[in-house]
Amino acid sequence: MTKAKKLSAKQKAFRAVLIFLSCLFFLFAFCCTGKRIARLYGVGGVLDFADSAVVGLFGDCKATDEVTALKQKTGGILKGVCHPAQYGTKEILETAHIEWVRIDAYQSFDIYEEDGSYSPLFAYTLSTLQYHQSQGSKVLLVFSANMREAYYQYGYDIRTEEGTKAIQKAAKDFILEVRDYVGAVQVANECDVARFSAPFTIEECAKFIGVVMETFYEYKKDVVIGYNGTPINLIGLTECLQPWMRYCDWVGIDAYLGCFEPLSKSLSLVDGIVRGVWNAAHKPVIITEYGYMSSGEPKTKAEKEAVLKEYGFHSVQDAKNNIWKLIEQLPITFQERIASGVIAYSSDKELADTLFSGEHEKHLFRELESGYYVTGYEHTPEGQADFLRDSIEIFKKYDVVCGAFIYSMVDAASCYYCGFDDCPLETGWGLLNADGTPKPSYYAIQKAFADWND
Repeated sequence: MTKAKKLSAKQKAFRAVLIFLSCLFFLFAFCCTGKRIARLYGVGGVLDFADSAVVGLFGDCKATDEVTALKQKTGGILKGVCHPAQYGTKEILETAHIEWVRIDAYQSFDIYEEDGSYSPLFAYTLSTLQYHQSQGSKVLLVFSANMREAYYQYGYDIRTEEGTKAIQKAAKDFILEVRDYVGAVQVANECDVARFSAPFTIEECAKFIGVVMETFYEYKKDVVIGYNGTPINLIGLTECLQPWMRYCDWVGIDAYLGCFEPLSKSLSLVDGIVRGVWNAAHKPVIITEYGYMSSGEPKTKAEKEAVLKEYGFHSVQDAKNNIWKLIEQLPITFQERIASGVIAYSSDKELADTLFSGEHEKHLFRELESGYYVTGYEHTPEGQADFLRDSIEIFKKYDVVCGAFIYSMVDAASCYYCGFDDCPLETGWGLLNADGTPKPSYYAIQKAFADWND
C-alpha cells in the first residue's frame, strides 16, 4: 500500500483557501435559489438582509464623513431609551447614562385648530418635548409612527397628487413647530411591517418617507432626519428610497432577536444586523429599537384549553364555530384591531383561522412559543439584562453605529396589541418594573452605556 504524501504548509494553506472559496460559491448558489423560493412565500426581504450582511463581511465598516458629521450634530453617541413615560425623570435617566429619549408624536397631521391654536394632542406633544428638554434629555421624535393614520384618520393618500401635497404641508407645519425641541426626527415607523403600513406597498411607503424627508430638509436646522425598518424588508425599503436618500442623515433598525421568530438563536447575528444596514444604505446606523422579553414561555395543551374554557368553549373548533362570541369577550383593544382592518378577513371562517394562527394566536393564548430565544439568554429579568449588556458591547465595535435606543423604559401594564395584562409579548420589555423599581437590565444598561463614547 502506498503511503500518503505529507502536504507542505504552503499546500495546506492553498487547499484551505480552495475549500473556503468553494464554500462561498455554494453559499452564493444556495442563497440565489433560496431567495427565489422565499419570495414565493413572502419572506424574500429577510434573505435580502442576509445577503447585505454577507457582502458587508468583506466590506469596510469604518466611519465616513457623514458618520462624523452626525455625531458632531448630536453631541456624540445616542444612548437612549424608548417610551420613558412618567418614569423618565432626570435622576433615573442620568444614573443609567441615558441621554436620549425616543417618543412618538401624539399628532403629526392637522396640528392646528381652525382659530390657529394647537390641537389638544399636538399641544400635549409640545409640552412633552418641553418637559424632556427641561430634564436635560435629547429627543428623537417619531413623525407619524403609524403612517396608516395619515390615510385612515386624515384622508391623506400618498398615492394621489392632492394627498401628497397635503402630506408635504403637514410635514412643513410639523418640523417648524418641533425643530427647537428635538435633536432627531424619524419619519414613520417600520413601514416594512404590514401592521404599520397596510394597505400601502413598499414603494408607496418609500414615497411617503421620501416626500416627508425632502420637506423636512429645507426647514430642519440641525435636526438629523432618518427612517427605520426591520430585517423583514429594510433592504427593499431602502432600495425604493434611493431618489430621496440625499435628504436622509441616518438609517435605523429595529431588532428583537429570539422574540418574534424562532430562527435567531445566536447573538452573533447582531454583527450581521449592523453590517446589513450599513451595506444597504451606507448611512450612519442608529439602533432605533432593541430589546429582549423578560418573561414568557410556551403553554401546554391543557393550559390553552383552560383559556378557552374561560370564554365558554371546550375546544379550538368550538371557538372557531362561534368566533364572534369569542371576539365579544376579548379586550376592547383586541376588538379594535379586528375592526380597524389590521386583521384582514373576507369571511367568518377566514377570521377564525387567522385568529388561531401566527401572531394573533400567541396573543390570544398569551404565550411565547417554544423555540423563541437566543442561546444562552432565557426570557427572565436576568436573561434580559445579560442579553442587552452583551449586545451593546457588539454595537461598540462599529464606528458606523451612532447609538441605540433600548425598548423600553418601563414594563407595560397591558399589551398594546391585544389588551391583556398578562400577555408577555408586549409587557415585559422595560428596564423598570411597572411600579418604577429597577430591573437587572437597568443596571446592565447603566454599566454598558457608561463607557460608550466616540
